[in-house]
Amino acid sequence: MTAEKLQETVDDLVGQGKVSKDEGKKIVNDFVEDVDNRRTDVESRVKEMVDKFTESVNLPRLIDQDQYEQLVSRLDAIEAKLGIDTPDAPAAPVAEAAPEAPAVEEAKETPAPKNTTRRRKSSDA
Repeated sequence: MTAEKLQETVDDLVGQGKVSKDEGKKIVNDFVEDVDNRRTDVESRVKEMVDKFTESVNLPRLIDQDQYEQLVSRLDAIEAKLGIDTPDAPAAPVAEAAPEAPAVEEAKETPAPKNTTRRRKSSDA
């Protein structure tokens, strides 16, 4: 039942004289408060279950804004130290392709060495 539907029902009861206006207001307010409390309870239970699941499968947790900003600062410092352009900076011109290496002569075929290992005869044993 939604709060609006409950409000309509309570308004009908007030119109019929079965409940006072103050009683009707209290009924609706208690209902809304109860729903909010249950929602908060369900949210905390779901969060607890997700946390337990995350720990059990060793999934990393999301980082907070401060940790994110620290990582961005560290990455910017590393990029600056290495001379890497950041996405905000204009792209560096692409270097020209290196000239092709001269063709390599094909290797001359050489016969494979003969196997000099002697097989043992059964009479040698």
